[in-house]
Amino acid sequence: MEKIMNKYWWNSSTGQNKGINWLSWGDMSMSKHEGGLGFRSLYGFNIALIGKHCWKFLKQPQSLVARVFKARYYPNCNFMQAKMQQGESYIWSGIMSAKESLYKGYRWVLGNGMSINAIKDPWLKNKDGFCVSQNEDYGVGHVSVAEFITPMSNK
Repeated sequence: MEKIMNKYWWNSSTGQNKGINWLSWGDMSMSKHEGGLGFRSLYGFNIALIGKHCWKFLKQPQSLVARVFKARYYPNCNFMQAKMQQGESYIWSGIMSAKESLYKGYRWVLGNGMSINAIKDPWLKNKDGFCVSQNEDYGVGHVSVAEFITPMSNK
């Protein structure tokens, strides 16, 4: 679609199809403040729409569509741990692309910290990636954030 839109924009009005592409589609889809023409990126728009479905998989795991996808594509793990396998459907590959975008800004809100893995899950507020540094080997399996929280007493 973006290629068709680009051709329409740059073709000559005489119909000879010899127009000059003065800007690439990437430059055209940048915002006006960044020097582009302000066209929407259809790829980014598509990822955002699919990302809404990913969010529903996380927030409404008992919905029919979430249960069907879980049974088919990630029966033994949760949605954020699901992986793309060779030969999966086009729909699932789109969902996995949107999941990667969602993961960049996804993080846990602490609450009681019982279900958050302190090493692997994104939960830190001011850290890149919201996770504990992966460069170090902590030598532990699952350590919940709750183990680091001192419960408040009424005394």
